Amino acid sequence: MAMTMGTRVQRCFQLLLAENGNIGAITDEKLTITRIIEGSAADGILLPGDKIVRINDTEVFSQVHLASLLLSSGPTVRLIVMRDSDSELRHTKEAKRRNDKSASKPSDFIEPGCSSKEVTICLDSKTRRKLGLGIKDCCRMVIVSRTDPDSVSADLLKEGDTIVEIEGHKTRNKDDARSLLLNSLKKKGKVTLKILRAESKEMQKYVSDRVDGSKSDRSTNQPSVVMKSDVVEIAQRERRRLLERNNPSPLRGILSQRRSPSPLRAAIDIRHQSTYIGKDDSDCDRQRNVHTKMHHPIGELFPLI
Repeated sequence: MAMTMGTRVQRCFQLLLAENGNIGAITDEKLTITRIIEGSAADGILLPGDKIVRINDTEVFSQVHLASLLLSSGPTVRLIVMRDSDSELRHTKEAKRRNDKSASKPSDFIEPGCSSKEVTICLDSKTRRKLGLGIKDCCRMVIVSRTDPDSVSADLLKEGDTIVEIEGHKTRNKDDARSLLLNSLKKKGKVTLKILRAESKEMQKYVSDRVDGSKSDRSTNQPSVVMKSDVVEIAQRERRRLLERNNPSPLRGILSQRRSPSPLRAAIDIRHQSTYIGKDDSDCDRQRNVHTKMHHPIGELFPLI
């Protein structure tokens, strides 16, 4: 849906936010986008020159207001921007040209200085070795950002490897990759990946610079995807904590005795005072005799608490 306003059109988009609330777009004081971070949520969707008008149907007034709305919006955000129709047309033509160029390449195209490998990761429940794999989006590709020491991934993968396919499916982003990895490991206990690995010194330096650049850029430095096997210990510890909280120590009655007094408990004072009933000799004719045999003093029947 578009509403034309001269050379400006209104566009509505829904983006997946990073955990720090960033969309990967830098704006000026007038909320006009001046730069798009490559590989971010806004890359390929928003354009330089777009003016952010609303966030989740709330009108945006300033950069501070924009940041506040993004932080409070949850995992996804709905943006309404005003866009120049000419820039949108140019962007559409460039995207079509890039797609045609990539489609003309053979499917097994390998960049110079890289080698294509196929690796199969197997998880053995007996050895209980963790997967130890971290992945992230970088330059519209999914790369290996971390392999933990002594993990299964450390034997087969290296930091900077580009994950091209998982079980025959091309990876578009780290969320797709994570889903494919976990589904295959859960069903079969193993997963097959097709990766590109830098072999030449020039390509290795390029990959290293690319990974280091993504780490230093806060807007694109989204947390690596932590695989299921890495959080088993944390989940077990949390489960024990919840069980301990759900099974507290038995409660004691409010009348039970304790050595030290507590302001939250009822206290019983066993001391009592005796009440004596007298008579007036001048009015003895109207008084009746009272039985004097009593098993308990009045003070014991009615103690002062």
